[in-house]
Amino acid sequence: MIGLLAILFGLGCLFGALCLFIYQEVQRKRASVMHELTPIIEWRPTLRMDARAEAHIETADADDIPATWLLHSEEVRLVASAGGVPHVELRWRPSTRREVRTFVANYHRVMDEEIKGRLQAMHAGDLVPLERDQYDRLTQQAAE
Repeated sequence: MIGLLAILFGLGCLFGALCLFIYQEVQRKRASVMHELTPIIEWRPTLRMDARAEAHIETADADDIPATWLLHSEEVRLVASAGGVPHVELRWRPSTRREVRTFVANYHRVMDEEIKGRLQAMHAGDLVPLERDQYDRLTQQAAE
């Protein structure tokens, strides 16, 4: 008798799990159908880039904490809602190798004169370390 009850209980649990799975799949499909918008213009890069790191690094007060930073690129697309109203969607995605190479090349192009001057001073033996405000000024100029 106990064995029969255990089998019935197991079958009931199995049936309940199957029903829950089917319910979740129906809800997932229904939610995805409700949120699909008709694209007018597909994803295109905006050429804006940003660097991201772990949250405690980004929110730290000190600017000299070494960390691994990831370069992200912004993309935009235009979609039409069910009522036909256009909406702009933005997303940030990890940058491609080409985008990173372009970004670094542009940085070096902008900083070229400063880098050459510092290398010449280093070879001449009179290299003076950059003060924090000098470094901030140079990176501010590179960003402009």
